[in-house]
Amino acid sequence: SITTSDGTAVGGNNGRHTTDSSGSIVIPNIEPETTVIIKETKAKAGYVLDDTPQQAVIKSNEVVTVEVLNNPLGSLQIIKKDSSTREPLEGVQFMVTYSDGRVVGNGTGLYTTDAAGSIMITNLEPEATVIIKETRAKDGYLLDDTPQQAVIKSNEVTTIEVLNKPLGGLR
Repeated sequence: SITTSDGTAVGGNNGRHTTDSSGSIVIPNIEPETTVIIKETKAKAGYVLDDTPQQAVIKSNEVVTVEVLNNPLGSLQIIKKDSSTREPLEGVQFMVTYSDGRVVGNGTGLYTTDAAGSIMITNLEPEATVIIKETRAKDGYLLDDTPQQAVIKSNEVTTIEVLNKPLGGLR
């Protein structure tokens, strides 16, 4: 969204502009000494929206450049294994939240390991801390509900391995 400082739309399409394949927007014929406000309203999929407004003053016979940087989102992989055999454990459920209490991803924040004992969660905020807590163990295993933390890195997969102890028996 590009407007003047008084809120008047700049360029066509009510001041809404989309970057081209080179990541650029060019708007010609803006009156000199006009202050424009640039605000990103939608980021490319897989990137963090930077909706911090930026301003620039248009100069006569110059092209003013404003750069908006987007950090790629990160991913989290949770791997669940048997503590004795190191075999993957399917069907283990985890609650995943950000450290501020917001649930991660799908609305409930609950994720279940697949046949490979793995959960992959994509499109997470970079530099955010997530809390991983086991909520349901596989039958025959001891629930480990000790919360674990991980810091998500931009454009990387952060991996957490969690082990479950098999239950014993008495005869």
